[in-house]
Amino acid sequence: LKLKPPRNVAPGIGVSPVAMPHLLISRTRNLSAICPCRHSNRHDEFCAYLLEGLDIFTGLSFVVGSLCFLPPFSYDLHLFLLGCGLFVLASLVQCAICIFSLAESMRERGLATFEACENALYLVGSAGFVVGTIMCWPPEAHHKGMDWFVESISLGVYFNLFTPEFEGTILFIVGSLLFVCAAFVNGLDQRNFDTIESRLLGATTSIYMGGSLLFVMGSVAFLPDMGCTKAMATFGAWCFVVGSVLYVLGSVISLIRTARELRSPDRKPLWEGATLSCAKPVAAA
Repeated sequence: LKLKPPRNVAPGIGVSPVAMPHLLISRTRNLSAICPCRHSNRHDEFCAYLLEGLDIFTGLSFVVGSLCFLPPFSYDLHLFLLGCGLFVLASLVQCAICIFSLAESMRERGLATFEACENALYLVGSAGFVVGTIMCWPPEAHHKGMDWFVESISLGVYFNLFTPEFEGTILFIVGSLLFVCAAFVNGLDQRNFDTIESRLLGATTSIYMGGSLLFVMGSVAFLPDMGCTKAMATFGAWCFVVGSVLYVLGSVISLIRTARELRSPDRKPLWEGATLSCAKPVAAA
């Protein structure tokens, strides 16, 4: 079934509205990976809440972007471009979070750890979503920068293999599978389920894995030139909407867990007397 413009395919084909989860760790975040300063409790608390808030923001952006690809919204070029723009913005923010988290995990735990492996999977998957979204940018928008980028990296341009939309959708499928693997690795690293915080962490991991599986299903339904009908595209789009909502829910649970960790009485003695200082240490007399 061929549909009307802005695309000559089913709604949202080649542009999988997929949200991306962040790295899940049992400890709280800090900025030691990018700032060598000594940090206070308020500094580390602000960093932890900022990262959790950015994750919720990216999830909500993908929810709105997913709705833009649902029929009949996908017939409107402006709404379609709005969804693509939200995807690019959220994907770039998520890539920045993953880069920071990977640097932090390597500094705190080392390279050969489950934490670093999990975040590396998230980073590669997020980068795939950035490139995939740009490759699926509608040509009706006549954006020279996007067209130049697609022509530069698409193998179909050089070898006449696949269309850019097909390659972009493949990147979405691979990215979704990487997110499933990352959630699985996180589950392997969890050994304590006695506290409420650890149970919240396990719940977030399970929700992320469920959302990633829905994204794999939806991405397959969006493959162009595969005889996808309007009903199939609608099913795939709703898979992405539900998956994005699951990621938002998982991020909210992660925020609650982080708040409980920061308010834990066991952490207060470690915070007392801490000061934020970027000055050089003074040598003892």
